[in-house]
Amino acid sequence: MSDSSNTPTITSTLKRLNFQPIDELKRSPSCAIYRGERRNDGEQVVVKIMVVEGSRTSNYRKFFAQDQLAQRKLRHATLVRMVQSTRTLEPNRIVLWMEYMEGGSLLDLILSESEPLDETIARQYYRQICDALKYMHAENFSHKNIKCEKILFNADRTICKLADYALTRSCFPYSRQQPLLDGYYCQCPSAAYIAPEVLIQDSRPFDQRPYNPFRSDVYSAGVVLYVITHRQLPIREWNLRFWIIAQMKRKFTINSRLTIELKELIESQLYPQPSVRPSMEEVVEFRWFTNVDPNHWSHQNVRNN
Repeated sequence: MSDSSNTPTITSTLKRLNFQPIDELKRSPSCAIYRGERRNDGEQVVVKIMVVEGSRTSNYRKFFAQDQLAQRKLRHATLVRMVQSTRTLEPNRIVLWMEYMEGGSLLDLILSESEPLDETIARQYYRQICDALKYMHAENFSHKNIKCEKILFNADRTICKLADYALTRSCFPYSRQQPLLDGYYCQCPSAAYIAPEVLIQDSRPFDQRPYNPFRSDVYSAGVVLYVITHRQLPIREWNLRFWIIAQMKRKFTINSRLTIELKELIESQLYPQPSVRPSMEEVVEFRWFTNVDPNHWSHQNVRNN
């Protein structure tokens, strides 16, 4: 999505969509993200324009259909609100409209700190993430792309929400043994957050087997929790084969300064066998959450206590 060839087309697309851009938040070869206002009501929203080319077109058509389904079905205080999703007159172009979260991402917050977040702060943010996933799973949706960049804050960082439903799927309960339909994770660059059973699927595309998408979400959320409390990833191999081996052998170290309750939660969510991992309903019942004060979410307020 180069400036010289695509910017005029994107500008005209935004104009036809009755959207007034304020600033560009991100640009890559496959998408552009803008903050701006809808001219009809003045609401500030974020618009993500995805350009799909070649063999990826059929995959993005499926993503578009799933995104529309998630937009209609999912409504929760800890999920970024999807305003709408549309296709444009231009070929292979999909536009997603979503709630604007002024406070940036969880990754922005982590990188702005010189040390990992305090457990009290981490607990209160992570509980909101867990509430979002617990709700999605209860509605039979799996997010499938959980990472720190997808967790966004309001202006004063009192509320964090889970964002981006491009890979979200509506799933039957795993008890019905429904296989996933494609190896979509091959198109997702965030292997660092992906459960080992999913990475193994990608390494053998001709031997696809059913797996529990809800428990793979639990693993990904566990990686988020580790990053929040350690300021680094649990596994740091650069070869996929060695990465999977390290996951299966649980080759990560938990900081000794953390409470035993937090260690228990991290270890349970990062367990390599999905059948041993807790569900999100079970995660929120872990001892680490027992002292959460739902009326005291603010990052700054907690730090000043």
